[in-house]
Amino acid sequence: MRCARQAGPAFIPRRYNRWYVYVGVLLFAALVFQPLQLRFFHLFLQAYSFQSGSMEPTLLPGDYIFTKPLHRMPTRGELVLCPMHGIMSLKRVVGIPGDTLAMRNDTLLLGGDPVSEPYVRREPGAALPDSLFAWQRRVVLADVDTVRYHPSQSTWGPIAVPPGAYFVLGDNRDDSWDSRHSGFLPADSIRQRPIAIYFSRNPETGAIRWRRIGTPVR
Repeated sequence: MRCARQAGPAFIPRRYNRWYVYVGVLLFAALVFQPLQLRFFHLFLQAYSFQSGSMEPTLLPGDYIFTKPLHRMPTRGELVLCPMHGIMSLKRVVGIPGDTLAMRNDTLLLGGDPVSEPYVRREPGAALPDSLFAWQRRVVLADVDTVRYHPSQSTWGPIAVPPGAYFVLGDNRDDSWDSRHSGFLPADSIRQRPIAIYFSRNPETGAIRWRRIGTPVR
């Protein structure tokens, strides 16, 4: 309207200054350009909200993250998006094919040597029943007495990661459902890795965590 007033009565519309041209542009944007843009975005980035405490302190409940496709095999220590209990969860790869893993009193062992894990949080709670770890009796090393083998959240193994499989754990070791309970993760189920936090809100207070926005996830 402002442009029309400034043009004055002598303004002569050009061929493209027609209502049907504007309608056509709007329809093209809504029906063609926007869907193509969303499809292109989906191919390279996906957005997820994180409401679990299983990855604290790396990720907090109320964090929103971008992920991107993982076109290679994950590496030890890498964060990946993977299916757990029928939902997509974020976990850390601690064992790759051929690794021998164990845990002794909350200390992760790789090939018998302790692993430095500065990102881990521990909040010991109630002991979990043996039945949650029963699958491990089938895969522990041959020199382990399976009759006396009673694994727990903090002490288990040693077990060997088979070909085409990975072992993942949550950073919040006492509040995470992971490979200790559900077993090895097939390689073809790991397809995404996190990039950064694009938004974060405290689910209890509603306060926006401005300092977390834009933080890389690793």
